[in-house]
Amino acid sequence: HRLGIQAFAPVGVNTIKFQYTRAHRLHKDDPQLEWFERAELSDWEFRALRQTCKDWSVGFMLTVYHPGDVAAVRELTDYVKVGSGEAHSEALANAIQVAHFRRVVVSNGIRPPHDLYRHMGAQQLACISRYPHPSDLVPARLLETFSDGWSDHCVGLDGCMTAIALGARIIEKHVCIPTQSRPIAPYEATVEDMRTLRHWANQD
Repeated sequence: HRLGIQAFAPVGVNTIKFQYTRAHRLHKDDPQLEWFERAELSDWEFRALRQTCKDWSVGFMLTVYHPGDVAAVRELTDYVKVGSGEAHSEALANAIQVAHFRRVVVSNGIRPPHDLYRHMGAQQLACISRYPHPSDLVPARLLETFSDGWSDHCVGLDGCMTAIALGARIIEKHVCIPTQSRPIAPYEATVEDMRTLRHWANQD
C-alpha cells in the first residue's frame, strides 16, 4: 500500500482512497469473505498509510461500509466515501451525519441517493456498478443524473476522458501496481495510465 502511494502521488493524483473493510461484518457464506480476511488492514496500518499520504502531499480517504465502523473511520480521516451498494442505507447515512466529516463522496451507481446525503453537501459520483463496463455508456449515465464526478469501472481511460469532457470535476479510478498480491483487474489503471489522464485533464 505504501508503494502504491509512492508510485501514484508523483503523477498528480489528489487523493488516494482505501477501503475500510471488516470481515466480521460479512455473512459466513459471502464469496468475498476469504479475500477480506486476508486484505483487512488494522487501524494502526491505516494510520501509517495516512502518514505516508501526508508525506507525499496527497489526500487520504476511506470507504466505509457499515454504520458501526463510522466512528473508527472518523478517527482516521475526515474524508469518507460511500459506495453504490451502501448509498441507500439510512443507518449509514445517519452515522456519517453524526460524525461530521469534512468531505463526503457518494457513488450513485444503483440509484441516486440524493435524499440521504444532499443536506450534508456530499459530492455525488455517477457510475455503473458493473466491473468492467463499456465506456460508451458513460455519457448516458452522466446525463441522466446530477453528479459532481465519475467513478470509473471501464477498461482503459476513455470513460474517464469522456466524463471530464462532459464536465466531471472528480474522477475515481481503480489502480494497480505490479507487485500487488491479487491479480490485476482489466479496469485498473497503471501509474502511466494515471500520468496520461492527469496530463489530459490539465489540458481540458
